[in-house]
Amino acid sequence: MAAALFAALSSVALAESITGVVTNRTTNKPAVGDDVVLIRLAQGMQEMSRTKTDSRGRFTLTVPDSGIHLVRVTHDKAAYFRPAPPGTESVEIDVFSAAAKVEGVTGEADVMRIQTDETGKALRVVENFFVKNDSNPPRTQFSERSFEFYLPPGAVVEGSAALAPGSMPVKASPMPLPGEPNHYAFIFPLRPGATRFQVTYKLPYSGSFKFTPRMAMPTDTVAIMMPKSMTFTAGASAPYSAVTEETTAQTYVAR
Repeated sequence: MAAALFAALSSVALAESITGVVTNRTTNKPAVGDDVVLIRLAQGMQEMSRTKTDSRGRFTLTVPDSGIHLVRVTHDKAAYFRPAPPGTESVEIDVFSAAAKVEGVTGEADVMRIQTDETGKALRVVENFFVKNDSNPPRTQFSERSFEFYLPPGAVVEGSAALAPGSMPVKASPMPLPGEPNHYAFIFPLRPGATRFQVTYKLPYSGSFKFTPRMAMPTDTVAIMMPKSMTFTAGASAPYSAVTEETTAQTYVAR
């Protein structure tokens, strides 16, 4: 019993804490009542402790071990993260007011890297969507259709990820939207700044394929990348121009 009590007291003595403050940068005021969670990055994402911000946007989290952690704050249903490596004592986290549609959200680029698979009977496409949120005042766009996009007919999604501004890539699955084939959406917050979505998919291939890129929002640039062993032909009304910077691949860009 004495040994157990000593171990318990020792674990309490070793427990540390992280203090922090959360600020709503849309209003430049403290974010009050937000959920704050400490997540341990080991064998998945494990919730270690939880609290809420007070009237000044401040919080304190118990850190039960010396592992690598993330601090997650949820504001208007959108999540914001801040790394907390061992030794972290305090963090500052900015959040933003959220809405289903935010003025100032546009597409920066749609980049498709295309090649055949090992059988030669399918195309493997890695498509990256770069989205910019220049809202003023800054706000987060977040809903069940935060970012909508279209894939070519017959596309089979094999993988996907999302990268928020100043964050790490995370797994995010696109959801098929009802009523229209090949129409998808990511339920992922578009925070102020640049967000990138990556989708990897396969297409049936018999030696040629016709792409008809369809943008769900105004987009600055569309780029097609492929090996030099393949031939690219633009449609009569498509303003694609060749970019010859790479030695092993070819790139065509429409702006």
